[in-house]
Amino acid sequence: MLLSGEEALGTLLALAVAERLGFPLLGAELGRARRKIIDAFPAAERKRIAPLRERVFVGPPASAPVRASYRHPMGVAIQRLQAAFVAERVIEAEYAKESGSVDRRRLEPHAIVVNWPAWYLIAFDTGKSAARTFRLDRFRGVTVLGESFRARPREVAAELLDDPRISISAL
Repeated sequence: MLLSGEEALGTLLALAVAERLGFPLLGAELGRARRKIIDAFPAAERKRIAPLRERVFVGPPASAPVRASYRHPMGVAIQRLQAAFVAERVIEAEYAKESGSVDRRRLEPHAIVVNWPAWYLIAFDTGKSAARTFRLDRFRGVTVLGESFRARPREVAAELLDDPRISISAL
């Protein structure tokens, strides 16, 4: 199989999430398939993508109200967000709040949290000088900026990840 870097990365993350969620069919094969894809990468690429597992967290299923309101994220915005997440680039985002109003935010995308079926970005909001959580389906536009940052997923997401009422773990 010939996969682009983005296709292979997406496949790796999907397999890891399915593994973590305990996908009942083909469960044992998921890990083996993931490892084979990783082994197919050149050594330099393996070093680059390995830390991504430490930036993706799986938590409990989303609440009923979130499940009812969650929609499929917008393709172009999410593709750009993914590119910025992997490359550790700052983004400028148009984000729709729950009220429907749209804000422009300048964000460092540090971590992803999956509360099936909802996906969230944990980012450092440079305008508010604080960590914030954003639902992926509410991004309306994303521009990847040239500025880079050093991913600190556990530091930025410490409050959420350390909440004893929520069981969240890295892939």
